[in-house]
Amino acid sequence: MTTTDRITTLDYLLLGILKGSAMSGYDIRKLFVSSPLVRFSASPGSVYPSLRRLEQRGLVRGRIHRPTTLRPRKVFRVTIGGVARLKEWVTRPIEREDIIHRLDDLVIRFSLMDELVTPRTQVAFLKQMAHMAIDYAREIRRHREKMEAHAPPNASLALTLGEDAYRMHARWALRAARHLEPGQPATQARQRRSPTRDTPTRQEQ
Repeated sequence: MTTTDRITTLDYLLLGILKGSAMSGYDIRKLFVSSPLVRFSASPGSVYPSLRRLEQRGLVRGRIHRPTTLRPRKVFRVTIGGVARLKEWVTRPIEREDIIHRLDDLVIRFSLMDELVTPRTQVAFLKQMAHMAIDYAREIRRHREKMEAHAPPNASLALTLGEDAYRMHARWALRAARHLEPGQPATQARQRRSPTRDTPTRQEQ
């Protein structure tokens, strides 16, 4: 797969947003500006190329809304193929490189799982993330302890930030997993609303 063929994290995020409701590129840009999604640029040079990539791959479908007005909008909806591609991404096994370099992506993947996979799958994902984050925090600690004898104090202190950050992510993941465990009120409400959402809705077709 070439670089131009690769689906980016932003592309997957847009699939998740459009799974919830049909939106135009302008609507998505406003969402980025007004929400904590500050990691992603709201500029036209970021959002619209992503939507074009998704449309060219058949993962979203665009339709001109109110074509007779002075400023018609192109509204995008996710397709069945788009939902399948999104589900494949969010359920990929977590790798060591994900923990080291793509921890934010793991949080995004979890945030897009809602109604795509069962709570059991979500809990397993969170527990795996927590255990791997704790393992890497321990690895950082061992490295810090080895270098304390000869490294400047500030270098050791800087490493504690990384160790603490991974332990914080692990605590969050375990807390979220407990929240989704069978029998919890949030899980029961979710199951009543939509047990698995393996079958796309009419909007997604």
